Amino acid sequence: EKDIKIKRPIASITKLLAVLVALESYDLEEMVDVDTANMPEDLDWTLGLQVGDRIKVDYLLKTMLISSYNDAAYILANAYPNGGYKGFVGEMNRKAQALKMADSMFDNPAGIDSEKNYSTAYDVGLLVSASLNRKYIMDNVSKGAVNISWYVGEELKSETIYSTNQLYGVNKYIKGLKTGITDLAGQCFVGYFVYSNGSELITVVLGSEDRFTDTQNLEKLSRGLLER
Repeated sequence: EKDIKIKRPIASITKLLAVLVALESYDLEEMVDVDTANMPEDLDWTLGLQVGDRIKVDYLLKTMLISSYNDAAYILANAYPNGGYKGFVGEMNRKAQALKMADSMFDNPAGIDSEKNYSTAYDVGLLVSASLNRKYIMDNVSKGAVNISWYVGEELKSETIYSTNQLYGVNKYIKGLKTGITDLAGQCFVGYFVYSNGSELITVVLGSEDRFTDTQNLEKLSRGLLER
């Protein structure tokens, strides 16, 4: 471990917390009307949903977990039944405190750079530990691609989305989990690995210049200890 209590931006790792809140608040089959309020004007890495489109909560969560699309997180937060966008972000912070993420604060659901959106490697470890207990999350972060669909008026559109996890097909032990990258956060990646003897490993890399190589080095070192 190194600098595990240093507060820093964590980019789209934030979406894991947003998904945990959503799973406690929505029915997966619920249809959401797309509302683009609260989105930054220059928001990048988006699925491109438009106002008036309709999409299942299930598909919004899949896009957040697998392809890490930013607009999906805002659309989900805007539709939150207990206070809309502000209520959703408030619940994210309450959930973080419940998980004992004492050095974390969040002010948006996607992990966009902000002085009020930060965590630590230690707190991210707590967040990932909670995510491991959610079958829905683990089922989806282990997928390389998935088909999603949404309505534009009465027309049903569909698209295949792909994982941003570049260790699939490279590391045979990888089972997930989540990528993130912004200007301030640098490259971030949380990895989850399972070995033949049943041992499990969580890696947390924040502020990296080469997140997947850093993770591979951590995994190789840890594997040598876990497989003894």
